[in-house]
Amino acid sequence: VAAPIPMPEGTPSLAPVGLRLGELGYDGTALRTEADEYIEIINQGAALNVAGWVLMDDDGNRFVFPDHTMQPGDRCRVYTNEVHPESCGFSFGSSRGIWSNAGDVAILVDPAGVEVDRQCWGNACQ
Repeated sequence: VAAPIPMPEGTPSLAPVGLRLGELGYDGTALRTEADEYIEIINQGAALNVAGWVLMDDDGNRFVFPDHTMQPGDRCRVYTNEVHPESCGFSFGSSRGIWSNAGDVAILVDPAGVEVDRQCWGNACQ
């Protein structure tokens, strides 16, 4: 995986507390499939069951979180098509890359459909 993109200091976030998007490894090294791409979700609040939360991009790719409780300070990764139990074991299960290397938008939505955080990179930020 190419060097992950950390969330820059001072970058505004829509989420005042609780879950937010963190480190992003959008340029995977697995040829053709980029199975090792990931985005990190960080719990900055109280313990929270993430069942029903959604991670998506603006191209229609969606990952709906299963029943899983994140404790305060937990960091979970959602991979394109790999399962890593040490980082919560979440995966889109996609046979093709999710995150565009040229630019894309990652959006975190709560179970009520309210956008709580987003992160863009490359040409998607223009």
